[in-house]
Amino acid sequence: MKHKIKNTSIFVIVLCLMMTFLSHTIDAAGTGKAIQLVNSNNPTGGISDQDHVYLGNKVNYYFWAGEALYWRVLDADKTNMNTDGMFLLHESLIGNSSEGFGNISFNSESSMGNNWQGSDAQTWCNEFLAKCFTYVEKDAITATTKSDSAYTFTKEQNDPSLNFRASENILNNDKIFFLSVEEADNKAYGFTDDDSRRLLFNGALGNWWLRSPSEDDDNEAGFVYSSGYILSQPVRLGFAARPAFNLDLSSVLFTSAAENGKVS
Repeated sequence: MKHKIKNTSIFVIVLCLMMTFLSHTIDAAGTGKAIQLVNSNNPTGGISDQDHVYLGNKVNYYFWAGEALYWRVLDADKTNMNTDGMFLLHESLIGNSSEGFGNISFNSESSMGNNWQGSDAQTWCNEFLAKCFTYVEKDAITATTKSDSAYTFTKEQNDPSLNFRASENILNNDKIFFLSVEEADNKAYGFTDDDSRRLLFNGALGNWWLRSPSEDDDNEAGFVYSSGYILSQPVRLGFAARPAFNLDLSSVLFTSAAENGKVS
């Protein structure tokens, strides 16, 4: 199926873990760059939109410790602020595997509302950053400040439209965050249809949160349903997460896997 991620060979896993370890060197390969990135789709070439890279490590109870994090490149040249950089999205859903839907709430209490700033979802992203990245990697992740415009999502011409509220500085120096509804509906990022948003969680198609507040209900926020359709749901419900971030390209050395004999 289109949404499934192919199994990675033991060799590639070992390779990526080695490269992640090497990427922690502050002066990567004598270039003054903070980290190294290798395109897992094409280890001898550059990095383009829809390619994949490894950065960070799975370390908390959501993950098997030590396994490298796997990211899809939504835009290889621009951040979601339309500045120079790279925009990446985690290529699998993250959540508590003992819970059917992931057990991550946008806000644990409906009374907390649906604003991203100060939400439990934002706190989860901050904890993810703290636990899963080295200091060097954190420095290379761009602090993102961005306002979201109002956005209306309509799947089919005769389907009811869903309205999401404009939010001034919804991201305010955030390093890890969820996609907006508009970003999750952006064909340039590879989201061409519902199928392109589908991902497995716990062996079944999963639901994942977005950051956009509903215009129609102050206790609901956007999310991607297991079918890939975008909806809004009460903030207290528990779903999976799919974090995103912007990367400062001035801190990155793009290299082939075998450069300078690093990998035999």
